[in-house]
Amino acid sequence: MGPLSVLDFAHAAPAPCRLSPWHEIGRRTRQGYSKSSVAWTAYNELECHAKMQWLIVLVALATAIWFAILLAKSPRGRRGLLIFSVLDLVGVAVYETYVHAIWEKSVHAPIRIDIFVVDLPLLILGIASGIAGMYRTKSSRAVQ
Repeated sequence: MGPLSVLDFAHAAPAPCRLSPWHEIGRRTRQGYSKSSVAWTAYNELECHAKMQWLIVLVALATAIWFAILLAKSPRGRRGLLIFSVLDLVGVAVYETYVHAIWEKSVHAPIRIDIFVVDLPLLILGIASGIAGMYRTKSSRAVQ
């Protein structure tokens, strides 16, 4: 057997992207079709990861804008959770954009474990604190 190439590894364990319309190509490569379709599958899996990263950025920015609008409409007191939420979510979006646009291009094989360790916990924390801040400002308006 000769030396292994990247296409052999891609052919050995393809993982089709669920968000991509190209997931059918992954099924065809598992059945043993041409190497070019394996290359397309590997390329589209990379595109799938990029789509997931931009989905994180989109969710973070959309909720940050929503909480910023609520922050602008809220009274002066009890705005701390909304301020924290907006800053947290904008920070997640900026971090993910930097990692995808700059850092991933400077390394050979970017392994993104930080999505599960950093991005998702901070995203959940930002959304939860924004929802808590939203209800806190509503309850302070009802008291006044």
